[in-house]
Amino acid sequence: MNIPFFTDYLMLSNSLSIGIIAVFVLALIGIYVLQRKGTSFGNLVIIGTIVGAVLGVAIQVIAGFPDDPSKVVYIKESTKWFSLVGGGFIDLIRMLVIPIVFISIVHVILHMEAGANLKKLVVAMVSTNLGMVAVAAIVGLILGNAFGLGQGFDIVESGKKIREIKPMVDTFRALIPSNPIQAAAETNVIGIVVFAIILGSVARLLKQTGTNNMEIFTKLFDELHQLISWVADFIIGLMPYGVVALLASTLATRGLQAILDMGLFVVLLYVGLLIMFVVQAIL
Repeated sequence: MNIPFFTDYLMLSNSLSIGIIAVFVLALIGIYVLQRKGTSFGNLVIIGTIVGAVLGVAIQVIAGFPDDPSKVVYIKESTKWFSLVGGGFIDLIRMLVIPIVFISIVHVILHMEAGANLKKLVVAMVSTNLGMVAVAAIVGLILGNAFGLGQGFDIVESGKKIREIKPMVDTFRALIPSNPIQAAAETNVIGIVVFAIILGSVARLLKQTGTNNMEIFTKLFDELHQLISWVADFIIGLMPYGVVALLASTLATRGLQAILDMGLFVVLLYVGLLIMFVVQAIL
């Protein structure tokens, strides 16, 4: 079926494409039924991981493990439909980042105790998080290099040029949001953190000095914090569906090597988590 409406618009020009998408939809319905029956979130994620892996491997088996899966019509079309769920889930997570960071920081600052040292709290929070991120990065690099994870996998797109190197001063200055709306649009998390700390600190200062009790402002962020927390719970609850789509798409489009790398990645992931657990327990 070489009609552009089916090949380029609907991307359903092959009977195998329709069959694979139908199986995918049935898998999502199955997870929904289990969710309605009260299956725990952790079990749903595990089930979604298994279903996504099986579906991705099955697509590869049907295609005969091609050297370039992107040239197989039904793989290209089915994974495009998978991206509606998998990519949509990632987009929802990205949508959540800026609001939850901004609202949470302002909310925490507004409800700090009168004698709390804001500067000490911010320094401790930033240094602790950066320290743990550094430890996690080191553990990941050591495990990845030791076991050759991702070797031979080209993540660089052709035709891309190296960005111009900027002075360190400009890099630090870029962390200061000249326009918080633009910073939010560009997902500049650090810029939003800076703006939230300044806004929350000034509002807290107004409350402490008695200039303004900020009752409406505080109530607004209390309600926003409750709202964004519920939104976060809802989006995280969609993870089992996103896992099915993302894993199936990855395995179907990356081929046999991705399947082997995924197995190694899962093993190293648990090893890394165990190491981080020990490190945090010691600290």
